[in-house]
Amino acid sequence: MVVYSVPRKKDANFEPVPEPKRFVEPKEDANSFFLDADSAKTFGDIDYMRTAKAVRKTFPKVLGAKEGAELVEITSSMDKVEGSAGSMPKASKPETEIKPSQESSDRRRQDTSMDMFRNMAKNIKR
Repeated sequence: MVVYSVPRKKDANFEPVPEPKRFVEPKEDANSFFLDADSAKTFGDIDYMRTAKAVRKTFPKVLGAKEGAELVEITSSMDKVEGSAGSMPKASKPETEIKPSQESSDRRRQDTSMDMFRNMAKNIKR
């Protein structure tokens, strides 16, 4: 149990402790009703949010690689910059040429099995 000693007014050394004053920013115009744009937002410390922060993301090793990958992003509330700090071996894609076949380059023939239904749809009066 904690016991606090409270000085009484009868003590000779008693001085009332004034409450700390709160910091109030002076307004530019005493008659202005609206706050400036930064003061009106409720995001917290706007200047802190606007400063750029570096975020480092690391990834595990891949088979055949000596090191894992590392990605560094520099982000602020205004913009985002991405960069890579490490090297991640990219899987090499086999270079195969795709040759268009004769069937795909020729125009498709129209399917005649649906002609009866198309003609009925055209004849329906709206």
